[in-house]
Amino acid sequence: MRDNRYDTLKGILIFLVVFAHMLITYDYLPLNNYNNIINGIYIFHMPLFFIISGYFSRNVKKENLLKYLLIFIFMNTSFFLYDYFHSGNINIFDIKYSSWFILLIFIYRLIVYNKKIVSILLKKYILFIIFILSILSGFYFKELIIVRLFLFFYFFIFGFQYKLKLDKKYCLILLVLSVAFIIETLFYFPSSLDLLMGSAYQLDLECVTRTVIFIADTGLFIAVIGLMPDKKIPVITTIGKNSIYIYIFHRIPTLILGHIFYPYKYYFIISIVISIIICLGLSILSKYLKQILETKVLVVMSIICLIIPLVLYNSNHELDMEMQNKLDNSISIGFVGDLILLEDQLKLSNNDFNYMFDNTRNYIQNTDYVFGVLEGPVDDSNEYSYGNFSDNKELRLNYPTSFLRAIENSGIDFVTISNNHIMDRDINSYYNTIDNLNKSKLDFIGTKDNYKIINIAGMKVGVSAYTYGLNYLENNDYLEYTNFLTEPYSEDYEIIKNKIKNDFKKLRDSNVDLIIVMPHYGTQFSNKIDIYQEVWNRLFISEGADIILGDHAHVIEPIEYKNGTIIINSPGNYINSYIGHNSDMSMYVKIYIDKETHEIIGSSITPIVATQDSLGRYYPVLLEDTTKSNQDRVLNLLDEVIFHNKIKDIKNTYYFLPGDSYKYDNKYKLELNSSDKKSLLYKKIEESNNICFIGDSITEGTLNGYSPWYIPLMSYFNKNVINISKGSYTSYDILNNFSDKIKNSNCDLSIINIGTNDIRYNKENVNNYINNIHKIINLTSGEVIILAPWQTTSRDYNI
Repeated sequence: MRDNRYDTLKGILIFLVVFAHMLITYDYLPLNNYNNIINGIYIFHMPLFFIISGYFSRNVKKENLLKYLLIFIFMNTSFFLYDYFHSGNINIFDIKYSSWFILLIFIYRLIVYNKKIVSILLKKYILFIIFILSILSGFYFKELIIVRLFLFFYFFIFGFQYKLKLDKKYCLILLVLSVAFIIETLFYFPSSLDLLMGSAYQLDLECVTRTVIFIADTGLFIAVIGLMPDKKIPVITTIGKNSIYIYIFHRIPTLILGHIFYPYKYYFIISIVISIIICLGLSILSKYLKQILETKVLVVMSIICLIIPLVLYNSNHELDMEMQNKLDNSISIGFVGDLILLEDQLKLSNNDFNYMFDNTRNYIQNTDYVFGVLEGPVDDSNEYSYGNFSDNKELRLNYPTSFLRAIENSGIDFVTISNNHIMDRDINSYYNTIDNLNKSKLDFIGTKDNYKIINIAGMKVGVSAYTYGLNYLENNDYLEYTNFLTEPYSEDYEIIKNKIKNDFKKLRDSNVDLIIVMPHYGTQFSNKIDIYQEVWNRLFISEGADIILGDHAHVIEPIEYKNGTIIINSPGNYINSYIGHNSDMSMYVKIYIDKETHEIIGSSITPIVATQDSLGRYYPVLLEDTTKSNQDRVLNLLDEVIFHNKIKDIKNTYYFLPGDSYKYDNKYKLELNSSDKKSLLYKKIEESNNICFIGDSITEGTLNGYSPWYIPLMSYFNKNVINISKGSYTSYDILNNFSDKIKNSNCDLSIINIGTNDIRYNKENVNNYINNIHKIINLTSGEVIILAPWQTTSRDYNI
């Protein structure tokens, strides 16, 4: 039996849901000038919906249980298809957008379907226990859906138990107190959108915030239901009656329309109008939508929905030979991200920065053309970098010219100085930076010139660069020195947009083969792109950008393929001494261009971890050479931010192709017969979980595209592999450089192949070699297999 009070409340709430989703169109990225409105809605709208759902779940029917599960499958797959065609995201295992609400309703109703559990849940004290568990869940769980599962269960059971009736005057008092609590929370407590949406706690104090919100939302529901008239309110009650259809079908229209209309000047008003139209339209269509959601139709649709992602999803992570050849014969463009020196780096460097590229130089120099961001002036006549970001000093950057020499030596070809730090000193340092760049072999952009045309492997390439602003200065005072972006809702947006459109027109008129834009934008230390990036990326793409090389976030952000354009939103910092917020992890990005068509074939990323040496200096370490804990952290971050697909293989380079998740290079195939599988090596690998390969260049794959010898063999197993190796290393070098790494690896099986270089370079006599091998074995924690050293070649002179 319907209840007009609840339907009216649902009508108000579903409008707020649609309206909030218009304001956070870009995958939950709030529009900065609407933050308080969005947070205000998110404080109460979902809790109240769960209370109402609990109230209507007192007599759950079996067919309704199945229906909600099928609706979840249908919704989640529709969102998957939207993501797939919009941004190339193919994570089929993700719970997307607003489908999580339907999944939780299914789980909660499955719980209350059991009469024995219901008898427990109806006890008075149980609600208090669930309240406490809901509050504490933010401490003990990290997965968003798990926190939400516990979090909103309180509201569902509150609605399930609810029988209270208050006099209207008490309801009015309770309403005033609840709203006061909500306003107090909004402005005086730490209440980020992530927290309001059910994330784990980032700060302990957020537990207090969530407790206050729970109390306020409970009081708000009691007050509103008590004051709500028990009669139909035209339109609103009808919309509430059909809220399930609006909820299921509204999200993709809000995503699409938000992309179309933002950042129009009157977007707030446009959002209200669109939200009203969506609510009314879907409510009117509800009698037809109801037929779609009939169980039999839903079953067929759900089966189709489950098949489509599996067809699109490619679980084969190896590059096929055709793609490998295509990549090998392409033009490659690299990007290292932000090149920064903080105060401590300068103090420890002894004015020599070549060490910063020791482990990446081969990758950089094996690329046709490489871009970077020189984030700060280069002026020997001024004070060098002051501050380390984490020390509360006013950060002002400036680098010695020796840093430019190191950048040149690394193989980097081109830098942009269009960034917020370029004026950190004074105008003279800005001009000195330009003079020093002109004296170097580096090409550059970022001055008042709007664009530059360069040659890359025979291609005519146009490059432009822009920054969101300058530190310590008003942008308008320095318009002649660099090119700016602006907030999409600012008064200058149209002026800046038209200027950029004019820059692109000049490039197109110059008949360039490729257009690259280098914007300095985004939210610092956020792995998510923000609305600022989305809006400008959309403009760059519409104006003909082929490659967008973004930076400024100082951490990695998504790589996207849109309409033939590749967007590197942020590869992170290329090595600096501030390592908070996972900013010690970055990626060297390589983009592959077809030589004939000049189309983007794909990209690859080489993860880099900033690690301190014995002098305290930070230098780059590749994934196979870093610690197990770092490897796990990097792979989790790559999975979350870039690939959306669980990565098990430890590789120095992963390929990221349009329409795929990730691939890796495995040129060599190994066919094993039955006798091979009876060998000791095969059996021991089969019995082990964590396997260490210890060796030299053959194990590292130094001269083989960093493809270790064991890769074809390990394709037969699903094991965790740790590579402890280095080109040209002897047994002595392994002991001196990798002892801690071997000791801390905790491998069940260690496979050692070292000795070729002992012979090749005549470094050790036989007894010393044997002693070294014994010492290496003693460092391991499990079983050990020693392979005979590889044969040396005819070019070796010490055989």
